[in-house]
Amino acid sequence: MGDRIIIRFYSTCRSGIEELHQIFKDLGFHPNEIMKEEESRGRTTYNFTIPAEEHIKFIEEIGSYKPKHILIFEEYKRRLEDREKE
Repeated sequence: MGDRIIIRFYSTCRSGIEELHQIFKDLGFHPNEIMKEEESRGRTTYNFTIPAEEHIKFIEEIGSYKPKHILIFEEYKRRLEDREKE
């Protein structure tokens, strides 16, 4: 991890990703538009990201249960706090 992270959601189910996208809007987030990607194996996936300016809001309000994500989020917040102190 550098000084930034990417919070991305992806699925092969277009309707599912559209519902999740709307849920984030309903929660006050401003998710980026849904992108369609054709994978080399012929599979289609759909994804969207949460804008960088909403990462802290995501971390504090949504978070993750995955230990790896939790560590990344903690490190990200620590680095932002360190930058603010400078």
